[in-house]
Amino acid sequence: MNILWFFVIIFSLFCSVFINPDLILPTMLSGVEKGISLAFSLLAVYVLWSGIIALLDNSGLSKKIAKLLSPITRKLFKGESEQTHAYISMNFSANLLGAGGAATPLGIKAVESMRRQGNTPTLSMILFTVINTTSIQLLPTTIISLRAQAGSSTPYDTVIPTIIVSVLTTIIGVLAVFCTRKKAF
Repeated sequence: MNILWFFVIIFSLFCSVFINPDLILPTMLSGVEKGISLAFSLLAVYVLWSGIIALLDNSGLSKKIAKLLSPITRKLFKGESEQTHAYISMNFSANLLGAGGAATPLGIKAVESMRRQGNTPTLSMILFTVINTTSIQLLPTTIISLRAQAGSSTPYDTVIPTIIVSVLTTIIGVLAVFCTRKKAF
């Protein structure tokens, strides 16, 4: 596969040099500029939400959120420790706010605390991964910020469709895990 990409890149550069060489450097620089601008705008969103999550954790509100979400996490993740449920709850909270990048460290901590022995995934790990991947989002902040940066006059138009799709995919994912668990486990 790497050889295929190598030939695609070489062919593209060859065509660019012979078809319109004056556009190569300006186009590449424009792409780099847009990429850096996008990275900084996303970085600002992630730093904001990571800071909010750190404040929630330091103030003790994360424990209150974990307690609020505990009926759900206890049913889905039976037999896990209090700390694991706290990580799961905070991960779910960050995903609900659309801050998937800020939720990632919490998700890693949750999965690490679920690890029993070896590298074999448990049902809880698989279920958590599915829920985390489909992540119900009430406020898709990353998409909203990308749309606003791109100049959208209505960056919030995606909120309702995002909620509907993320709820449906989460339900389907959880059902798929529970339907297949008897075969796999």
